[in-house]
Amino acid sequence: MSHLTDSQRNTLKQQLLEIKNAVENRQDKSGVKDQSLAESYGDVPASADNHAADMATELYDREKAIALAQHDEGILDDVNEALQRLEDGTYGYCKETNEPIPVDRLMAMPFALRTVEAQEKVEKQSQPATSQETEKAGLYDPRNETIDRLEQEQDAYQDRPTDDEEGKIDFPSSTKE
Repeated sequence: MSHLTDSQRNTLKQQLLEIKNAVENRQDKSGVKDQSLAESYGDVPASADNHAADMATELYDREKAIALAQHDEGILDDVNEALQRLEDGTYGYCKETNEPIPVDRLMAMPFALRTVEAQEKVEKQSQPATSQETEKAGLYDPRNETIDRLEQEQDAYQDRPTDDEEGKIDFPSSTKE
């Protein structure tokens, strides 16, 4: 027996269908939905007419569109799974623990498939390891050192004193009276 009332299930199903339609419409408008990663990148023409900054902007825009499309695809997968679980009678129960997902969570995010605790555990497990953790596990990759070094340099650059903090003295200009 479900912990959700029929009214709550109907409301949540309606919300899921609205989200599904909104995501599909956004995908149709973006045109990235059916393209593979390679097709959407294509070749950024490198002719004399294209300035490096223009090419970088084009590449950034493409990467942003792809990232948004991938995010939408993930949401659509979760929405479709939630709709299937509604049909199966398993909607509203955590995919990992089988515990009821609180109604407030489902109202805020109808495609939630896990309780907050289970979702946090899944996200923690999927986070990339630091270079020290990979080295301890015997998965050493020298590129991680480069990434760590660049992050340290960036932090040091951001923490540097500004001109005002370096003690520069601003001498007044001499004026003749």
